[in-house]
Amino acid sequence: TAARLEAIKVLSGINRSRVQAEWDSLVERANAIERRDGDNAAATAAASSSSSSDAAAPDQRIPIEEGALLLVRWYAASEELFEPLSAVERCRGELDALAAQLRCMIQAPARDANASLSDVDAVRALSKMLFVDGGFTGNESNYYAPENSLLDYVLDRRTGIPISLSVLFAAICSRVGVHLDMIGLPGHFLLATRPTAESPRTFIDVYHQGQLLELPHCINIVISYGIPWSEDMVAPVPQVEVWTRMVRNLINCSKRTGDLPQARL
Repeated sequence: TAARLEAIKVLSGINRSRVQAEWDSLVERANAIERRDGDNAAATAAASSSSSSDAAAPDQRIPIEEGALLLVRWYAASEELFEPLSAVERCRGELDALAAQLRCMIQAPARDANASLSDVDAVRALSKMLFVDGGFTGNESNYYAPENSLLDYVLDRRTGIPISLSVLFAAICSRVGVHLDMIGLPGHFLLATRPTAESPRTFIDVYHQGQLLELPHCINIVISYGIPWSEDMVAPVPQVEVWTRMVRNLINCSKRTGDLPQARL
């Protein structure tokens, strides 16, 4: 009816205003944490002692999926506007369920009780769970569909693009205490474990079934695009930049499909 259409129009405006305000607040908080950690790291390096650092521990940072979930709310369909948080709650519930499944896998009694579980072990287990057993995959046939950047669709359809699959993968890992860095190579988005005294970083290509890579593989990816290699290409991408890239992807998708009003929004 006309009244319902008008109500949807009003609710859509209210929803987007709220999402915009929450987005601005989220970006401000994430940037503040990034600045604080940078200042603490600089102070620690100057003092040549890591014990003086009070930088935020990885599990105290804003969960990487928070920006992606705001985009889910921004794109809420007409019937969801009366309950705009329902899609977000479903996403959180699915992420929690997947993390619980992963936790069972990596704590299985069959594992040697004397062996320590590394981040790479957890990554391997999640890759098998998602891409072999769960059917998640990169959407090569319809790469530029906007839905590939929206976490609710990625979870429902089990397909996405490198950055959305990376957010999904990292969000699950963080729930079991494995904190991954986001790596924005030119032309391709990866994840990476954090280096330890025993092992260097391992890179994860979630768009290609969670394939594990080493630094030379990353160099070859960059060179294949005709771009000179630089070490800073594997520096962790700040959270705000991850979310901003997702927005840019959505803008580009709207332009490619000719949906200029959506691109402007």
